Amino acid sequence: MNLFFTLLSGGYIAVIFAGADSGLEAYLSAFNPLSFLHIPLYAVLALLLLLALSKGRKPAPWKFLLVAGIAGAVAILDEIHQLSIPQRDASVGDVFLDLGGISLTLVLALRLPAAYQEKFFKILSRLGIA
Repeated sequence: MNLFFTLLSGGYIAVIFAGADSGLEAYLSAFNPLSFLHIPLYAVLALLLLLALSKGRKPAPWKFLLVAGIAGAVAILDEIHQLSIPQRDASVGDVFLDLGGISLTLVLALRLPAAYQEKFFKILSRLGIA
C-alpha cells in the first residue's frame, strides 16, 4: 500500500463525513439542486483508493473490486450518518450518484492504455509519492 495515498484517502473520507454536518452543503445546494456533485466527489475517492492500493503500477483486478466495496461502503455510511443530522436526510438517489462516480473512475482506470498508465506512475514516482 502507498502510505501517502492511504493517508490522503482517510483524510478525504473524514472531510466527506465532516462536510455532511457543515454549512457548506446548504451553500452548495443552490448550485447543485440535483446532487450531481456526488459524482466527482466519489470519483476522486475511488481514484485516491486506487492509488493507495497501487505500488507504482496498475492494480490487480481484485483491487478494483476492493476499491468499489470500500468507496460504496463509505457512500452508504455517509447517508446513514446524515440521518442523525438535523435538516439532513438520507437519499438512495445520492448513493446511486456516488456509485456512478465510483464506477466512472474504475472503468476509466481499467480502460486507460498501458502507455498512459506507465507515464502516470513515472510522474508519481518522480514526485516521490508512488
